[in-house]
Amino acid sequence: MNHQKNADKVTTMIIYSIILLTMILAFVKFGFIAGLKESVPVIVTGVVVTAFYFTRINSNIKGLCYAVLIVLIAIMHFLTPGMEFNGAYGLLLSLAVVSMYFNKKLVFIHGILVNIALITVYIINPHAVLGEAVRITLFLLVFINVNGILASHYFVNKWGSNLITESQNKAKEALGLVDVINITLNKVKEGSTILNNSINVFSGNLESNKNKIENVNSTVQDMAKGIQHQAESISSVSESINDIASQMNETKKASENVLENTNLMMEKVTGGTEKVHQMGNQMNTINDAVGTSLTIVNQLQGKTNDIISSLNAINQIAEQTNLLALNASIEAARAGEHGKGFAVVADEVRKLAEGSSSIVNEINTIIMDLSKQTEEALQTVNQGDTALKTGNEILGDVMVYFEEFTDGFQKTSQSVNTETQMIEKVSTNIVSIQDQIMNVSSISQQQAASTEEVAATMEDWIQDVVSMDVTINEINVLSNELEEITKNEGS
Repeated sequence: MNHQKNADKVTTMIIYSIILLTMILAFVKFGFIAGLKESVPVIVTGVVVTAFYFTRINSNIKGLCYAVLIVLIAIMHFLTPGMEFNGAYGLLLSLAVVSMYFNKKLVFIHGILVNIALITVYIINPHAVLGEAVRITLFLLVFINVNGILASHYFVNKWGSNLITESQNKAKEALGLVDVINITLNKVKEGSTILNNSINVFSGNLESNKNKIENVNSTVQDMAKGIQHQAESISSVSESINDIASQMNETKKASENVLENTNLMMEKVTGGTEKVHQMGNQMNTINDAVGTSLTIVNQLQGKTNDIISSLNAINQIAEQTNLLALNASIEAARAGEHGKGFAVVADEVRKLAEGSSSIVNEINTIIMDLSKQTEEALQTVNQGDTALKTGNEILGDVMVYFEEFTDGFQKTSQSVNTETQMIEKVSTNIVSIQDQIMNVSSISQQQAASTEEVAATMEDWIQDVVSMDVTINEINVLSNELEEITKNEGS
């Protein structure tokens, strides 16, 4: 331990001082040669002390050896005439030397040695201890006083040893704390360096963030204006949507009217188609009737021609009968009276023939008129048949057209119905869009308000960043000061 090494040094220096002082006194008292002879034991003692000092043994053993050596020197002084008083000082010196080691065991052993030396000197030369007054009671008193001194030194060393032990423990703890403090200072130094670097980086980032925040703030301002314009645009769109919704309602009503009229027209077209089919049936009936009439007229024309032929034959017969009656009248006139009756018959026959001829002519005239009328009727029937065929073709085209028209109208009706449904859906979607636009308008207004709040917050943030920059600079100054302190402590 350090205090024991210091005790070794101090003890060695004290012994060297005593040796030097003793040699000086010997030289003064006895001269150089005689004094040198007298100083031989002292020189030997110095050599022994030097050997003890440089020997690698425990300091407590060294202290005990030093004390024993001083006690022996004290005994030698006690037993040397004229040096008795120095012996007492030697014992006190040995006690002082032992006490410097603060080892109660050394003090205890030293006390035993002192008692042995004191008793030995008293036995050998009691006057060296007590002087001229040699009494046992006086020796006991000296013995008790010496042991009292030894006891007090024992307790002082005991308590001092405890204090030294505690001090050493505290010193160890302090050294440990010093190591911890040094480690802490190194860490603080490293931390200060890192902190300075971090502060520099953070300061740069803070400046960059400040610029970015200002840019963001400008962007937020532009966003606020854009959102405001958006809200106005949405309001305008909402008005347009309202107009479109109104127009869609009107379109819906018009489409419903168109659908209703289309349904009515569809009913009429269906009815017209049915009537066209009925007309087709009637045209078929008329066609059959015209065909029958044409056949009958043709037959009537044939019969008329037969009648005309028969009438011509009858007319020829009447002419021949008239010639025969004329010849009979001529012959009756020739016969005279005998021929009057025959003449009358002939005249009647002539009249009958003329009447028949006249009737035949009248019938022929009627038949000829009837024939002409029959021919005209035949032509008319033929024209009617042709017209009927053409009408049937046209009616077929009309029926096809009506069927196509009906199909087209059905498709148109379906398209109008689909369009009406689509208009209904579009109208519903427009109403939904109106609600959504109202929500979007409300959200846009909220966004505008929120954006304004964000802009205000960004302004406050910029101020906070400026304040943080000032604080960071202050921390940087303090960190530099702390780094300087750690450098000074480390040096």
